[in-house]
Amino acid sequence: MGLEGIVTVEKIRAAINASLSGLSNSNATITITKNDGTTSTITINNVANATTATTATKLGSSTVGSGVRAIYLNAGTATASNSTVGDSTTPVYLKAGTITACNASIGSGWTVSEGSAGWARENSTGFTIQWGDQTTFPRTFTTAFQVVMQTNNNKGEQLYKNQVTVTAISNNGFTIGSPGQGQRYVAFGIS
Repeated sequence: MGLEGIVTVEKIRAAINASLSGLSNSNATITITKNDGTTSTITINNVANATTATTATKLGSSTVGSGVRAIYLNAGTATASNSTVGDSTTPVYLKAGTITACNASIGSGWTVSEGSAGWARENSTGFTIQWGDQTTFPRTFTTAFQVVMQTNNNKGEQLYKNQVTVTAISNNGFTIGSPGQGQRYVAFGIS
């Protein structure tokens, strides 16, 4: 925009300001008052037509859907899925536009035995994490996967390689090169 354009815009603004004495609004209506005292009103229809009742009708009621029947918007109306998918512990996802249940449940719960030698077991799969500072597990595994040793003992002292090297794992415990030093471990498996 050249200098002439700026001058023209300024002239337009000055003309509008000289001809108007006021501008006000109330809800969806804007009122323009001219210098001669006459007024013009403008109503913004999409605001005026958006009533509480219309909005509530489009969104539906709280009885749409259920714990196993997902809801979706169909032309602005909440609609329940025709199929029952998932349950209280099995999540769902969209697969190519179809609501599909996951293969595994979540949130089915963990059982935990706290303490310096304890365990946590996921109830639906049996996956178990155990910890302690002795070479005997506080809970018997049906399948033991792995033992991870900490390089410091339960007194904070640095341990030697043979004191943290696991030489055998069983469902009841494990052996290390030099036991009896208060070694800390975490073990993983199924119980």
